[in-house]
Amino acid sequence: MDAPVPLLDNASGDLVTRTITYTYNSLNRLTAADYSTGEQYVYQNVQQSVTR
Repeated sequence: MDAPVPLLDNASGDLVTRTITYTYNSLNRLTAADYSTGEQYVYQNVQQSVTR
């Protein structure tokens, strides 16, 4: 699922749009979030971020 998200850029104060791609496992649990800015978060289990 991709979700365009308007965020406030702290450096300039401008609103910018970033796309976040969410990945879920077969139990519909979040396993990863990939940002269009290059950031990636991978989740091993609920509320535990293991990779940034």
